[in-house]
Amino acid sequence: MDGTEAAALDAVTIAQAFVSARANRRAVMSYPGPLPETLAHAYLIQSQALRLDGRPPAGWKIGRIQPPQSDTYGDDRLSGPIFADAIVDATDGARVTFEAIEGGFCAVEGEVAFLVGQDASASRRDWTAETVAALVAETRFAVEMAGSPFSQINDLGPGVTASDFGNNAGLFLGGRMCVGPLQNPETVSCRTFIDGVEAGRGRASDVLGGPLGALAWLASHLAARGLPLKQGQWVSTGAITGVHRIFQGQSFVVEFDGFGSIAGDILGKTEAAG
Repeated sequence: MDGTEAAALDAVTIAQAFVSARANRRAVMSYPGPLPETLAHAYLIQSQALRLDGRPPAGWKIGRIQPPQSDTYGDDRLSGPIFADAIVDATDGARVTFEAIEGGFCAVEGEVAFLVGQDASASRRDWTAETVAALVAETRFAVEMAGSPFSQINDLGPGVTASDFGNNAGLFLGGRMCVGPLQNPETVSCRTFIDGVEAGRGRASDVLGGPLGALAWLASHLAARGLPLKQGQWVSTGAITGVHRIFQGQSFVVEFDGFGSIAGDILGKTEAAG
């Protein structure tokens, strides 16, 4: 068996472990195979997991890869799918709830989310912030719930993060935002609170390239993977105030100045698997 065949076999084994753990809401206590040392290997695992899961992505999340890992892995962002049953409309202002996997990973991220209004070209890989704006049908403030059965998902490199659906577990959609401020993302500010204590603050410009720059990256990236953006998909463009870990029994509020807020509680109790 050569290296390519071994990597493909590892990808299936790892994907099976994560898909099963997510479906049964059980923690994964150690990474279920060799750590992916490249993003290509990570996306191979992710693709196998998508095949095994069987659901088409209803959206995509974007995560940042910081230096020096961005140099090592050859990219400064990563992506993961968001599924339809994990996208929740939170525009009524009521508190939301999220069921975390006990022993796994859970985090809150305030983000700008875009609704894709038309299919993107399957061959185009040169999107820019200016050209990709034509794909946007709607803009919302949002909270991405990062989540994985594996507690160390963000500790072992971006390959590990990308391999398990990019560490995504859901998306709460807040109210609509006018597109104008996103042309100058410094005007969109956000604060995140955990149990009433401020955990971080920032502006949409803190997202690399701004939200539209992130969307442009994703459109090109997914085309290269043979998974171009589709009409009706939601894109969560990246954490504005940071990735804030949160545990069962805790609460959060994410405020978008001038637009609104999303507040919620972390629930859930599940058994951990060895």
